[in-house]
Amino acid sequence: MKRTWMSNVVVATLLATTIVPYSPIYGVATASEAKINKNLMIKHQAISTADAKKELSITADFKGDVPLQKMTLLYKAQKGAEEWSEKPMQLKEGQYHTSLAPYELQENFTYMISATGGEIIEETVPQDVTVELPKYESKHLPPLLLTEVVPDSTNVDGSDGYEFIEVYNNSNQTIDLKDYKIHYRYPTKGPKADLFWGDENENRNLPLAPGETMIYWIMNGKNNHKKLADFNKNYDSNVDENHLVRVYHSGMTNSEYRQLTISTNANEDIVIASYNEKLTNNTQDPTEINDVAKDMGIQYQYPEEGLVMRKHSAKTVKGNPGKVSDFQVPTEKVDLSGDTKAPVVKDISGLTEVTDQKDIQLKFDIQDERQLRSARLYYRMNDGNYHSVNLKRGADGYFSHTIYAVDLIQKEKVEYYIAATDGFNPIQTSTRTIINQLPKEKEGLSLNVENQSLLSKEVLLKAFHSKDNEPTTLSFDGQDVTTKVERVLPNQAYFALDVNQTNLYFKNAVTIGREVLRIYDDTINEYATITVPVDPSYFNLGETTTISIHAGDKVSPFGEAGENRDDYTVKNIRLVMPDGEILRDEKYTDPKREIKVGDSSGMEPDVDFNFTIPKSQFSGKAYRLDTTAVKDGEHVFEAKNNKDNEKATVLVDNTSPIITTSLNEGELYKGLITIDAEIEDANIGTEVPEATLDGEKITLPYDTSSAKLKSGEHQLIIKATDAVGNVATKKINFNTVEEHPFSPENLSHELRGKSAKLSVEVADLTKDRLRVDFKRGYVYKPTDEGVEAFEHNADKEPPETITTAQEKTIENVETLAKADGQYITTKSTEKYPYHRFSVNLDRNITAEDSIDIHWEGKSLLGRKVSIYVWNYETSKWEIKQWKIANDEKNFPLNATVKGNEYIRNHQLEVMVQDEIASTNQFDYSFVWMSDTQYYSQSYPQIFDTMTKWIVNNRQAMNIRYVFHTGDLVDKSYEPYQWLNADKFMNTLDDADMPYGVLAGNHDVNHKDEDYSEYSRYFGAARFEDNASYGESYKDNRGHYDLISEKGQDFIMLYMGWGITQEDIAWMNKILAKYPERKAILNFHEYLLVSGQRSPIGNDIFEEVVKPNKNVLAVLSGHYHDAETLTDVIDDDGDGKPDRRVHQMLADYQGGPEGGQGYMRLMQMNPINNQIQMKTYSPYLDKYNFYDPTEYPAKDEFVIDADIAPKEKEVSTDAISVEVYTNDSIGHVDDVKSGETANVLWDKLEMKSTYSWYAVVRDEFEGTTRSPLWTFTTPKDNGEHNGNKKK
Repeated sequence: MKRTWMSNVVVATLLATTIVPYSPIYGVATASEAKINKNLMIKHQAISTADAKKELSITADFKGDVPLQKMTLLYKAQKGAEEWSEKPMQLKEGQYHTSLAPYELQENFTYMISATGGEIIEETVPQDVTVELPKYESKHLPPLLLTEVVPDSTNVDGSDGYEFIEVYNNSNQTIDLKDYKIHYRYPTKGPKADLFWGDENENRNLPLAPGETMIYWIMNGKNNHKKLADFNKNYDSNVDENHLVRVYHSGMTNSEYRQLTISTNANEDIVIASYNEKLTNNTQDPTEINDVAKDMGIQYQYPEEGLVMRKHSAKTVKGNPGKVSDFQVPTEKVDLSGDTKAPVVKDISGLTEVTDQKDIQLKFDIQDERQLRSARLYYRMNDGNYHSVNLKRGADGYFSHTIYAVDLIQKEKVEYYIAATDGFNPIQTSTRTIINQLPKEKEGLSLNVENQSLLSKEVLLKAFHSKDNEPTTLSFDGQDVTTKVERVLPNQAYFALDVNQTNLYFKNAVTIGREVLRIYDDTINEYATITVPVDPSYFNLGETTTISIHAGDKVSPFGEAGENRDDYTVKNIRLVMPDGEILRDEKYTDPKREIKVGDSSGMEPDVDFNFTIPKSQFSGKAYRLDTTAVKDGEHVFEAKNNKDNEKATVLVDNTSPIITTSLNEGELYKGLITIDAEIEDANIGTEVPEATLDGEKITLPYDTSSAKLKSGEHQLIIKATDAVGNVATKKINFNTVEEHPFSPENLSHELRGKSAKLSVEVADLTKDRLRVDFKRGYVYKPTDEGVEAFEHNADKEPPETITTAQEKTIENVETLAKADGQYITTKSTEKYPYHRFSVNLDRNITAEDSIDIHWEGKSLLGRKVSIYVWNYETSKWEIKQWKIANDEKNFPLNATVKGNEYIRNHQLEVMVQDEIASTNQFDYSFVWMSDTQYYSQSYPQIFDTMTKWIVNNRQAMNIRYVFHTGDLVDKSYEPYQWLNADKFMNTLDDADMPYGVLAGNHDVNHKDEDYSEYSRYFGAARFEDNASYGESYKDNRGHYDLISEKGQDFIMLYMGWGITQEDIAWMNKILAKYPERKAILNFHEYLLVSGQRSPIGNDIFEEVVKPNKNVLAVLSGHYHDAETLTDVIDDDGDGKPDRRVHQMLADYQGGPEGGQGYMRLMQMNPINNQIQMKTYSPYLDKYNFYDPTEYPAKDEFVIDADIAPKEKEVSTDAISVEVYTNDSIGHVDDVKSGETANVLWDKLEMKSTYSWYAVVRDEFEGTTRSPLWTFTTPKDNGEHNGNKKK
């Protein structure tokens, strides 16, 4: 290939032809090969200076006729770099562009521009650029710098053999690196998840002179045998042992964003360096940068300010351990001289003694006028060897350490002191002592039972001796049983382990076989001791007991669901015996050895620890007694040891309690009934027994009556348990009479001028004396004056107002006067058909009067028809009853109302409406978001892009609704995250876009289930004025939305984190209320990454999804995956499938940038009864998070669903309104069953219609109300015999 140069100015004049050597990338051009081109094709304005704080933009034009393949910027440092680095230039708006980032501008450099076709067409003359470096003050810079990192190196046995981190002393004093650690940080998890790297011997001095470097070489197990000479050979370096620290760890990642810090032992960051921060793992992302290449260094330059190192270069020069370039470090060192004051240590533990085997919490306030580097606690127990632990400053500013109770067993005292240093002035505190008050043990013989101890079934009777239990003999009821004794531990043992890096909700556990002793499913970010009591029954003399620890998934400790399991670390696994002796598995004798537990590479998900208890520990003797083989009552257990003698009179009880109730089997009861029970037992366990009446729980004593209970058979069940677990159950079947009188019969209303004699015949099955009250009523029918009927089709159900503009008056109301098969029918193909009835009530009707509304009519098969009454106080139609049309025959709807909220200016408004509309238009969309917490936390621009895209594409995609299945924020206690979520979801509010949300575990601080912040930002107040918002449950902990579109009605039902049986009952109530609506259920946790349901998901499936025939789909997030599970359900039990329920998980937060804005699109096709599921990111403008060739149907698939439109109608046959007032006409007392009661109703108006009714009561609260009867007075005052009328 041939090259020519041109001038770095716009003029077309060749200024130089001197040939210089080039990178092997381009070969080497000689003078004879150079092509002299007088028609210059590269046009570029030369750059001579650059600001290291700003991005440098470089542009050029190409004017030649020669075919151009690419334009490239070539650049290299004027010091150090032998080869040219290159950057492609992109064509934008007719010009070629590229840029150099600030971290690439850390020293003077030379550049040129190359144009290439099949060969080099032309290159500019190399141009020198002077870089203006930032000014700094040395006193503000860190005393230690991270100058170079190599995360990827030549392999040794398949793993990186020579990874290293280089630390530089930027001060004028020697620094002991013993006081510091390298922190390997996961930026998304924060400092709490740091790994601490340092010398294996924490007490070894690591002096580092000013201007020198220390190399931290990662020893990952595969390269542990390698020598320093091997390391130096790999890099052609000259590092010596005095400047080398071997770090024993698996090493640094090559393909993820990580940070490295130098931090004091007191947990204060000194300096921070990052790599791969621009790595997105998205091959289509042009901004992606991977900083890692084999044996290539990532070089850093000192911070301009603060703690963050500036990245100078990556993958451009080979790792160079032990050497730093001038540009990497400042010319002036940090002055650390003059520090003469030692740290000040204050013990604020406030402890001199502890009791009851409690943990010891030590706490210190340690301050230094400059910087505390190390604070180390030294402690010992019972004059043993001192243990030491490095203390770290906590979030509260103090230094704390816990000495756990398990390590204090049989330890009488703890002594401790603090050694602290600022690097120049060490200090050691005086020793303090804490007395551990041990439980006092009885001298000589002791038993595990005492006088009057209750025994049942099989028990172990044990005897112990404080000195020597060997001579002890045992007897039971005077019979020697010494030959039958078993050797036992005197008390429980304790299995203890130090645990780190566990994650929330993963069911990590300690087990023996399949029995779970302890689950630890909280987040642990620093080593903490978990102590598990182990019953002595698990240990037998001469046998090995296996105790296991498990990395659980979120379902169980044993990983049987195939889900992702936790990854964490344990160490110091021990079994502490009752006398304080510590036992260890012979494979894990080193308490400092870390054991990786999990399902990631190099880890074991289940680890067994075997313990064989020494014979000396089995100091107890036990006799196994089968109490069912002896009589109930007193027995004597006795132990003898030489002159010592102990005995106990114990009570054997294998007899269940005796229950006596206040009710008798088969008896018939009338009037007041008090249900109670007496429990007779030698040893009562519960004061109040459990009781149910007809399957419902009651509390004894319980008062009821024959009037409150239905007539007929009833069952009482009482269960009592005594102190040793014997259970008795008693069932009593009894009957109650029909307490309520028969409905009175209207004999006549004899009219006498302006009076009417009202007569009823009454009857009572039990012949009780009766009181009869006569009261006034009113009846209104569509033909009456003051009653109006209307028909129309509303845009929604129910309408938002009493009337709508296009209502039509129903003229032929006579067809509605009675149920005769003559209908007023209203249909709609687009809207919601309804009939409205406006009734003007009599002025004498009050808020205390009861109003009954009776409607009769029909609809089409499967349609839901509802009756509403207008509530004037809420200004809404209030649903009173609904029914589904099972056929095309008539069915009734009834409503009863009372109160001022339903009557205004004597007006009552009633509406009957069919709730499902129909249309000939199709195709609409729903959008589903989930787990947006990282957008609220770190990537607000992505959240903003998502909600704006929804609004901007609302019309184009006919987006009708948006789901959000939880985790709006990552940390519920961070206000800024809620403000972000509120702001970006408010984009939907401002656009009146219907949407629903629920709380995920992150929204309620996980196990705290604290809904306060969620309620503040996304409680019911945010949504309750929305037309689609159905009802709030516990301030939007749960809710439902009603959405209707294109001929189909949906109910979107939500329930937030921490679902209980109460929550499930509410969901079932709501689904039963809207059985005709297609239900889409929304939860945070439901489907697992295995595609199976979680435990709570399975509960919901069995208790909510299966019983409710209208459930179409279930949406969930929480787990980082996309899965679909379809279940076929046989609703009617005929063995044939009736519906399919599609359960989906879609959570992309595990991807780069918190998920990069991926969300689900649900495109509804009612014609084909299908839902097209798609996954799209507005942020990337890209479909499919998962590669569709590798994961077909994971992000894009079709589900079959019954969403076709249905035509609907409402047909009214008859309607009436009846008012039962409290206006008394008169009453008659002490009426016998079968007799007649009469009253005279006077002062009636002539030629008027009157209605009345009778209420019959007995002395036992039995009550019956008659229907309304109506009569009309004559035109004159003559007497008439009225006929019975209804």
